[in-house]
Amino acid sequence: MYKRQIGETAEDHTLLSWGTSQFGTLLHSVTPLLDSMRESQLVVVLPRLLPPVKTILKIACGDTMTLALTKEGTVFSWGCNEDGRLGRVILPDPDEERGGMYLPGVIAGELEGKEVIDIAAGGAHALVLDRAGDVFSFGSGGVSTITTDPNITGGSARLGHGQSCPEFHKNPDGFDFLHEPHRVEGLPKNAIQVHCGQWHS
Repeated sequence: MYKRQIGETAEDHTLLSWGTSQFGTLLHSVTPLLDSMRESQLVVVLPRLLPPVKTILKIACGDTMTLALTKEGTVFSWGCNEDGRLGRVILPDPDEERGGMYLPGVIAGELEGKEVIDIAAGGAHALVLDRAGDVFSFGSGGVSTITTDPNITGGSARLGHGQSCPEFHKNPDGFDFLHEPHRVEGLPKNAIQVHCGQWHS
């Protein structure tokens, strides 16, 4: 996705997106009745305009999910919610492939009442930074496929909560994940930015 200013003020923006619109990540087809298989194979090879927006400050793109930060400090997510990638608890819909949610929804939980100033999306996890300098993570922590450390089981390293976070859930492959944002307690309260790689933060 791409955001560019088209007016004289920072509030006049247009959004464009392109690529593979798997699980509705590009927002070109957001009707809840959309056939998920047809949407999952939609490829947009040139930038395509999205409906006008007034308050989006930043977009973060993961493998199968997208995050948006508003000027009010609220975070929205949409796409695939497998292993908590959207940061919000969503009841599974049998008509939607892998739990994809095509309509943007607000991420709350521990972010309730906080002003978010930065977002980042990795392959299947995300980070959020609030005005107070706290960092929150959610999504899949699975890294056990690339480590030879026998002490790391279940794979939770990229979320930053160690091996014993009580909020962890486990997927069928044994990977730890978080449905909702949880503060990364091992960091000092003065972070200024967050970034995610495929397997690290």
